[in-house]
Amino acid sequence: MTGELEAIAPRRQRVQSVSRALAILREVAAADGLTVQEISRRVGLRPPTTYHLVHTLADEGFLGRGERGRYRLGSSVGSLAQAFRRQITPPAHLLPHLHSVALRTGEASHIVGWSNGEIMVLGQVPGRHPVSVTEFAVGTVGDAHARSSGKLLLAFADAETRAEYLRIHPPRGRTPGTIVEPAQLEREFLAIRERGYSVDLEEYAPGVCCLAAPVDLGDALYSFSLLAPAERFKQNVDDYLAVLLAAAAEASVRTLTPSAEARTASTSSRRPRRKRLAGAEIE
Repeated sequence: MTGELEAIAPRRQRVQSVSRALAILREVAAADGLTVQEISRRVGLRPPTTYHLVHTLADEGFLGRGERGRYRLGSSVGSLAQAFRRQITPPAHLLPHLHSVALRTGEASHIVGWSNGEIMVLGQVPGRHPVSVTEFAVGTVGDAHARSSGKLLLAFADAETRAEYLRIHPPRGRTPGTIVEPAQLEREFLAIRERGYSVDLEEYAPGVCCLAAPVDLGDALYSFSLLAPAERFKQNVDDYLAVLLAAAAEASVRTLTPSAEARTASTSSRRPRRKRLAGAEIE
């Protein structure tokens, strides 16, 4: 019955001029100023059409004309960006716990959660090491299958939500270590649920490793994540995991039950041993 309703449901109409104006804003945002002629070529529109759209956006404050007729984003975009950051701000009581992770490890830390069907970075605390990871800005979305926080939130989502996300965002290989095969991803999600945390061993970006732990507020699930250069991560992974699990548990209303493997990892972090995470041996 659902399929029949979808088949007869009217397609959502799109306003072409709005789509074109948004395409112009995206191109200008990606460049250090563009002329009308350059915008026209990039978006594939005739110059007269581009001219009218650009001037409309400029009149509304979304574009500003600079030297040599080059257009950049205008002040109205800044107002929208500020409003966007306000609406995705995570619960305030989580931030001190995230700061404690960054303070105790020295590594960049993030809060990640669901926002309008996307898995999004909602907050961050920079690392204090001279060499730190700055991979994810607030508002970052996409490639959740390759991020420790994304894998964790997908693992604890219901099967329908997880399948819909992966349908809209087909997994792609970002590095040789990225998991993209559906059956292998499901095994990874099961392992994450069993041990109570997630790990990314250079799956999203070469030279970067990440850990993520669930923060359960009862009516919403978030993730605390920690990012570090691969070499430093391998040297300190047990301590990092212990700090992250403790902060996530303290921030949670109720704690998702980890497996014995996760409990062992968090209580024996200072014991010299060969490190194993997510079934992958770390040398």
